[in-house]
Amino acid sequence: MIDSDHVNADTYLTAFNRVNDPSYDGGCDGTKMWTFIITDKGSPTQREFIADKWETCFTAKNYPISFNRLSLYIARLTVTGTLAPGNTARLTMTAMGLDSGANHIDIHNNAGVYTYTVVKAAPSSSLSILSVYPENGTTSSVLEPIFIQFDRDVPGAGLKSNYFLADAGGGLTLNDPTYTTSFMSDSAYFGTAARYLRKRIDNLLAAPTVLSVVPAQGYIAGLPNSRIDIVLSRPVGTLVAGDTPLDVSEITKTSNYALPGAAGLTLSRVHYDNFGLRSNIENVGFIENMISLEFSGTLEEGALQVRVNPDSNIKFPDDTVLAPFTLSYTVDLIKPKIATVTVPAAGTYGVGANLDFIVHFSERINVTGADSTLGLNIGDAVQQPVTNPAAGITYRYTVKAGDSGAVLVNSSAIHMGTTTIKDASGKEADVNLNEVQSTAGVNADTTARIVRVDVPAARTYLHGESLDFTVHFGNEVNIEGNGANEVRFIIGTSTKAAIQQPVTNPAAGITYRYTVQTGDQGPVTVPAGLLYLNNKTVKDTAGYDADITLRGIGSTAGVSVDTIVRVTGVDVPAARAYGVNEHLDFTVKFNNTIVVTGADSALGLQNIGSAVQQSVNDTSITYRYTVKEGDSGGVVLMSDIVRNHATLKDAAGNDVGVTLHNIGSLAGVNIITPARYKAQKIACFNNAGFVMSFEIHYVNPDNTSGSCCKTDNFPINSHMVRDLATDAPEIKEGALVRAKVYASGGYDVSGNRWVIYKKNNQAATYDVKGTTTDYTVILNETRGNHAPVHKIKIHNRAPFDMRFWIEYNGNTSKQESKRCCVYQSDELDIAGCTVKDCTIPVGSQVRPKATAIATAYDDKHGATIIYEPNGDVAVYEVTYIDGLIGKWRVNLIS
Repeated sequence: MIDSDHVNADTYLTAFNRVNDPSYDGGCDGTKMWTFIITDKGSPTQREFIADKWETCFTAKNYPISFNRLSLYIARLTVTGTLAPGNTARLTMTAMGLDSGANHIDIHNNAGVYTYTVVKAAPSSSLSILSVYPENGTTSSVLEPIFIQFDRDVPGAGLKSNYFLADAGGGLTLNDPTYTTSFMSDSAYFGTAARYLRKRIDNLLAAPTVLSVVPAQGYIAGLPNSRIDIVLSRPVGTLVAGDTPLDVSEITKTSNYALPGAAGLTLSRVHYDNFGLRSNIENVGFIENMISLEFSGTLEEGALQVRVNPDSNIKFPDDTVLAPFTLSYTVDLIKPKIATVTVPAAGTYGVGANLDFIVHFSERINVTGADSTLGLNIGDAVQQPVTNPAAGITYRYTVKAGDSGAVLVNSSAIHMGTTTIKDASGKEADVNLNEVQSTAGVNADTTARIVRVDVPAARTYLHGESLDFTVHFGNEVNIEGNGANEVRFIIGTSTKAAIQQPVTNPAAGITYRYTVQTGDQGPVTVPAGLLYLNNKTVKDTAGYDADITLRGIGSTAGVSVDTIVRVTGVDVPAARAYGVNEHLDFTVKFNNTIVVTGADSALGLQNIGSAVQQSVNDTSITYRYTVKEGDSGGVVLMSDIVRNHATLKDAAGNDVGVTLHNIGSLAGVNIITPARYKAQKIACFNNAGFVMSFEIHYVNPDNTSGSCCKTDNFPINSHMVRDLATDAPEIKEGALVRAKVYASGGYDVSGNRWVIYKKNNQAATYDVKGTTTDYTVILNETRGNHAPVHKIKIHNRAPFDMRFWIEYNGNTSKQESKRCCVYQSDELDIAGCTVKDCTIPVGSQVRPKATAIATAYDDKHGATIIYEPNGDVAVYEVTYIDGLIGKWRVNLIS
């Protein structure tokens, strides 16, 4: 509420704005714009009070050294009642244009002590709060009256309704507030202000404390000017009227100081100096408040303590005290010196190796600068960064090309340069070398030599591949001259030479390479020996010859060469379903160039035939199989390459290996050719020698697939039938279906052909033959499996003329056999076959019969099918076998 411009520990001064009234004769200087109120710790004495002019003048006991300006527009609020310990009440301003959240006062009861927390918003162009009493952080054992100072006249500031007290504990009452625009016209306000000033004075008249000491406590090498200066936080003593000097008699008594254990030193004088005290009332200040302790005698090594006021507090006339304290020093008058010098371990050091010499001192030292050196017979060891002085100073020499022989310390002292080495008290160290350890056995040898030979990775290398040997020298070398230097090694029993490659990164070693040739065969070994220079030179960077003895040769176990050309892998067709006339390509890859003569080499495929030689590249042969009608199921390679009349050689004319290796996966490679037959039922005959499980595999028109109708009891010589229309609702008309059986303890086999599900009351029949580990599931194409037809087309592939008939069985139980339609045409319309009154009833079983025109040939029948006027066209063909008369067949093909 009252903002101080300057506050001194002795006095508190506030100035109130007043009317410049020269006629005023109240004992103050009426010619000035200011009158002063000066108070000390006691109650202020009111000499005169003139309310209507806001003029007040107090008698000051002490010299005035600070001033304040009075502020107006103050509301006074009181809170009564009890706030429970631990609770907080909040006072906010709810009207008057203030932001209540940004302006509030919290009262917190902390075990019977009230703490005030004041939050004020930043000043604004509208109404603002300038100050609040009690101040933020104030503590009190009673509920203080609250003063709120505004920056302008607030008509509503005296209304209780414009304030709100949120009492967390429910025990406080906000009384009616009062408001004044004339602070000095109300004694209640004035009295509280005086108490507020006294509280500020109580805080400001605290005892002086020590701000600094010269020299600082700790290690010292002496006392400059034989004195110790102690700077206090504020003046001591009391200023008296008339600007009389401070009373400092107590602080200058030598009896108030003691020197325990300071042999040879005596306190001869204590002086107090209050430098620069200025009495300009508008610019009060001081420079120092310093106690100077002056000594006589001789400072000695060891501990030094100065005890201030050893017996009791020094009390000054203004009732403040200087509490006892002790200054502690360690007097260090002896220079640090070198205690030991540790040297590198005995050994031989090559180019780039670090030789570290560590210098230890007799006491802890501080190092500034970084250019000191330690002389060696091969050069100067340079100072390293000092991170832990207690561990000593490290001097490092890095071995360079050309260094050779025993390493010696050949200087008597550290060469300091601009570096300084001092102890804690600032004394320069003695840097003459003492106790240097022996360097016997510490040698430099910078001859460039081979330290390691890396060999090829353990595996088998083929024709055209590279064998790389990488030679590493202990330090950088230069290879110069004509010729090709080489590393000699052995393949099998033959000596070979790996030739040096261009050097792009010497640090990574020098690579020597051999390319495998035809005829190389056997394990790789590298015998001990030398690099073969072949008119080249190998020198280090200083021009000295390198040692080219092969050392550190890696193990060649598992490194071998094999130049026999053989199959390395087989690429297979992509995993999908393949139909009629689509190609299955198999690419057989070799590990080297092959030469193929002839074109009939092949790969055998299970059940469907052979993939024949299609094309030849330098290192591969492609074999192709073209899917034909009747092919079905998964694809399996059954043989290695079959040469037949072809020859497969390497570039040197040697036979290549034809055993297949690394065959790609054929999972998902399937052949599905268009189904010839349409059926409503799936039948299966177990003609195998074991009991099996049976189910139907299907692929619906929407490509959903699965199995159904499973039974695990399909006995030997039994017949299994499933009607898809009644037994398999999940199978949709138009689906591809086939039988699938499982051998107990064996494997599963699907039918070799698909049929199309059509509701025609016909059955597709599969025969199972074989053993549990070798059996087939074959669609029986002679059991009337074809969908109903209305025409029969026959292709004559035989080299002789035929006559075609249609035979049919009537739909009566006696199964009368008839023949009709004698034609030489290749297409017969069943509905128009009326020769000899043999009109064929719908639903009859029909089949073609072929008779050779030459009577010496047999008659042959095709498979039986069903006649329906709206049916399909059945296609048969006559095939001629092996060129033998009579060896011909009538086959239903679609």
